[in-house]
Amino acid sequence: SADLLARVALFDDLDAALADCVHVAGFSARERTAKRAAQRPRDAAAEVLEREADGTVALLFGREDKGLSNEALDRCNRIVTVPSGPAYPSLNLGHAVAIALYELALGRGAGERPFKPPRRDAPPATAAQLEALFADAETALRAIGFFKGHVEEQVLRTVRELCHRVPLDEREAKLLRSLAIKVARRA
Repeated sequence: SADLLARVALFDDLDAALADCVHVAGFSARERTAKRAAQRPRDAAAEVLEREADGTVALLFGREDKGLSNEALDRCNRIVTVPSGPAYPSLNLGHAVAIALYELALGRGAGERPFKPPRRDAPPATAAQLEALFADAETALRAIGFFKGHVEEQVLRTVRELCHRVPLDEREAKLLRSLAIKVARRA
């Protein structure tokens, strides 16, 4: 973030800060009597990204205790309101900024970037590997006395259902099997 901090500019007043802006989106939860062009964060982000091709754009946030004044909102092309519950219509300033930046990141394509692949990819666990895991899990549960007070068949069926729901890869099945074997030996 050093590159961002290097571009920070300080201004004495709002007029100076917004002088070269071609679009200003002001964030406020307060209802106003004057009719304003209101947007949700996702729509505002799309418009901000579109307008930045024309020049400098600004996201304007007010003080946490008072928000933006009517005079500041008069300088905005759009008023952006983050939807929230009626009991708590206003957000913490940091949360509002984070939501705005998140929507801008999505608008720039961050949501389409693939997740980093696992360090070591493994093929799916085979039926034989899973059966060995289930047998070792049963042995471990019996060794620690887990079935006292439980219906053994139901517990083992639930263990199977959990493993099938995931589904496990070969590496994960081996890890769980190793864990069950060590529990049984320790008991």
